[in-house]
Amino acid sequence: MGMISAGASASAIVFYPVNTYLIVAFGWRTALAIFGLLVAVVAIPLASLLYRDPPQNIDGRVREALGPTPMVGGDWTLGKALRSLPFWAVFAMWGFGVVGYQIVTTHQVAHALERGFSAVTLGWVFAVGGACTVAGNVIGGTLSDRWGREWVFALGSAIGVAGIGCLGALGGPDDLPLLLGYVVAGVGFGMRISLLAAIPADLFAGRHLGVILGAAQGGGGLGGFIGPFLGGWLFDVTGSYRIAFAVAALAIAASAVAAWVAAPRRARVATRATSRIGP
Repeated sequence: MGMISAGASASAIVFYPVNTYLIVAFGWRTALAIFGLLVAVVAIPLASLLYRDPPQNIDGRVREALGPTPMVGGDWTLGKALRSLPFWAVFAMWGFGVVGYQIVTTHQVAHALERGFSAVTLGWVFAVGGACTVAGNVIGGTLSDRWGREWVFALGSAIGVAGIGCLGALGGPDDLPLLLGYVVAGVGFGMRISLLAAIPADLFAGRHLGVILGAAQGGGGLGGFIGPFLGGWLFDVTGSYRIAFAVAALAIAASAVAAWVAAPRRARVATRATSRIGP
């Protein structure tokens, strides 16, 4: 999951500077049109050509002959998940996390420009941030297999909160070290991203994981609706982003608490014990 999630973060390395150039050279309307064309010409054909249904056989053996994967809590269904505390903890983990992340990522450019940074500077700085997020995806996924999901999610959250503090403390172009501190904290955000799917997969493994994961990600959709609006509204009311970024930091911390409440560690321990016992 860490390697797969890194793909999305890696795009920022290329497209932050490319989009900055397109906006400066042609205006944001033309830049968006060009970007949309790239998606249509590159992403859609790749998805249609490379996606494959799972094979029915593995090394010549029928998949079913391998036996079911041990599942904690039996065969989870969406209805059963909706009646459980771990599901709503995962929902909150997604929701609070996306609220915080969207507040800062939606308004980071406006805040930095207001503090006197040039668009060209922000283009390469946020590209560095994309590279840091890529690294965080891989690091987070790897460490979580060894240390446990909650510990790594909490560590990534702490790094992210520290980065938000650096962003909120920007006073002017001379504060480039603070801005770099914020983008380097992308490592922490990346550590969290790969676990957003790994944690519910630990908890709700089985035939219905797809629909359960989709429902849990509804928290992220709700957070994506609230975050950008909330950040902009707080700026309009207070005249600065300090309160908005403080709310973002609190939301990130709340998502880490929700990950602990979901307790994927218990599911992983029980699954390993079941695997050792055997059918």
